Amino acid sequence: HRYETSLAYKEQMRKENGRLSGDLPLDYVMMVCVSMNNPGLQILPAHRLVRNIKDFSSDRILKTLKESFTVELIGKGSQVEEFMSGLNNGAENHTFVMYVGQEDAYYKLLLSNEKLLDAVFANDHPEWRHLDAGILHSAIIHKILGIHSTDVAIKEYVKYVKEETEAVSLVKSGQYQLAFFLRPTRIEQVREIAMARKVMPPKSTYFYPKLITGIVINSLT
Repeated sequence: HRYETSLAYKEQMRKENGRLSGDLPLDYVMMVCVSMNNPGLQILPAHRLVRNIKDFSSDRILKTLKESFTVELIGKGSQVEEFMSGLNNGAENHTFVMYVGQEDAYYKLLLSNEKLLDAVFANDHPEWRHLDAGILHSAIIHKILGIHSTDVAIKEYVKYVKEETEAVSLVKSGQYQLAFFLRPTRIEQVREIAMARKVMPPKSTYFYPKLITGIVINSLT
């Protein structure tokens, strides 16, 4: 998104100032290159908090989810850490944990109907159908909760957090209605999307570790 922002800024400046010539700063953007094979490179998950769901009803949402997911109540009034190790280490594909604040309850969601993906991704980001973040956004947040894909970047609807305990706390407080916990994207999945010249779902590439703040930048020219 930073690269896309820099492109948008470049186009805006050229539109506002007419024909610009010469070697201008707006034609460049800083980047850092790291080998995907570096053993120290990780991708961490960014969990999703959702609010302002129209006509919110946890019973209705669970009923709709059961049409395409195996839904299992895995705990009430429990600590989120109890479920994250099972989620991260499980062998099942496309598994999520949903936290419902009204019930103080955790549900395990396991995709059971692959035909859902055929319908959801037929004309919209078909390259996302193998990504947990893509399935969560397109099949659950958009299709079931009714929050359009163009609104997922707006904090009035969706917030992204790294810490599981923070996510639960914000839902418990009533600021958000649901929390969805997911596994991190795999490095090879990022490679596949990049080689296909496609874009990743929002907040699906939280690379770690981050560059040190204030690192010295050397001119490469």
